[in-house]
Amino acid sequence: MSADLVNRAEQLAAAGRWGEVAALLEPLSGNSASAGLWSMLAMARLRTDNHSGAADAFLRAASLDAEGGRAWLNAATVLSQVGRMAEAADAASQAIRLGFAPPEAHLLLARALQRAGDPDGAEAAFEAAIASRPNFAAAHGELAQLLWMRTGDREAATERLHAAIAAHPGESDLRDVLMRLLKAAGDESGARAAAAGLLGVMPSGPSRRLLEAREADLRGDYPAAAEAARDAAKLGADISQSLEALASAQLASGDAAGLLATAEEWLGHDEFNQLAIAYRATALRMLGDPRGDAFRDYETLVRSFDIDVPEQWPGMAAFLSDLSAALAPMHSFEAYPLGQSIRGGSQTMEPLLQSMDPAIRGFFEAIDGPIHRYMAGLGTGSDPLRVRNRGAYAIKGSWSVWLKPGGFHVDHVHPQGWISSACYIQTPRVSEDAEHKEGWIRFGQPPLQPPGGLSAEYFVQPRPGRLVLFPAWMWHGTVPFTSDERRLTVAFDVLPA
Repeated sequence: MSADLVNRAEQLAAAGRWGEVAALLEPLSGNSASAGLWSMLAMARLRTDNHSGAADAFLRAASLDAEGGRAWLNAATVLSQVGRMAEAADAASQAIRLGFAPPEAHLLLARALQRAGDPDGAEAAFEAAIASRPNFAAAHGELAQLLWMRTGDREAATERLHAAIAAHPGESDLRDVLMRLLKAAGDESGARAAAAGLLGVMPSGPSRRLLEAREADLRGDYPAAAEAARDAAKLGADISQSLEALASAQLASGDAAGLLATAEEWLGHDEFNQLAIAYRATALRMLGDPRGDAFRDYETLVRSFDIDVPEQWPGMAAFLSDLSAALAPMHSFEAYPLGQSIRGGSQTMEPLLQSMDPAIRGFFEAIDGPIHRYMAGLGTGSDPLRVRNRGAYAIKGSWSVWLKPGGFHVDHVHPQGWISSACYIQTPRVSEDAEHKEGWIRFGQPPLQPPGGLSAEYFVQPRPGRLVLFPAWMWHGTVPFTSDERRLTVAFDVLPA
């Protein structure tokens, strides 16, 4: 690569003209042995949303750089982003072997190993990150979650984190992680104590005021939570976090008019935030406002389909049997990941989209037709769902959940999605009872209940092979079931393409 081409590529990059950088370098790459060319091409691909191609280019750059610890870590970062976890773990390990081993390298390795299905390796890598930086809050939090999923023992999971706080009592990040973990694990009293401890070390300012909103919410003092959230926004705290805290307090206290105003302000900042849309729809329902009717048209917005059977299988039963067998080994954890909707069961960590298993790959073939049929049935329009319907889609995240007896999903939305889903692979026999609806998916019930309550308005019965598609902004959860069987599902989010 000549000096003139290097200069031209650098000038284009400095001007942010990454598409032209890619067009200039792509024909030159071929069998190039220039680490610099591959690194710049990687950046150009990354900036033009060719993330998988960027990962490949970073790998080539790293392999050509004899001392490329940083290059290997760059490759690991992008490989993780595109879900190529085994390769990401290998790249992070190579960076560490070459001596480029900041705590963040061990953390990246741990994350990749965990999502690649190696919890033992992940635990060791988290420990290495913490050994390198004892107050590394992110590593402590993720290690605690891994230990929780492996054991279901909240005290054992947070033991290291408590010790770190004792050794570094002024570290607010550690206390914040503890508060969030305990709240997600259902330990409300522990979360309140952690919030009080965090307030004791946090200086005044917008972040403290936002924390005071969360602490008041934990105590059930919703007027105080709303006041603190308003103050936090005025002081310059993160606007989405402030408005989310305010909306939560307004819903719990029954302030429908205030909730509507907050949701509309939030949508002014982020028009497709699915949680803000959910709060607006809920406020309209509470007010009896006819503008909310379109958000409650469950017959149109919630659709059920039988998935298509991939041609390699003779029928639905054979395909679901193979898919169940492929998913079962991925459910190795005792408890659910914290911060997710599941209660009483496990959720896969590996990205299903990257799986090479024929049945799992076949699943994404099986859902393609139903997704297109759902979008065609919606049509186009000006509402938050239809306005994004361009007839093409991309899968954004996919996972499997195996609910244990008594398990369920708390009511929630998918804030960064567009269309959400639940596909049933195995269902308990008790779900055949239409009166009690055990294990059924429900819609319209928010997780926080205002005075007087807002119950679910629509239910769909699960059955093997059934795919339910619905707007990502729609509150949805699961009626707990009591039988001794398990309930296996696959879920994913869809974004417009």
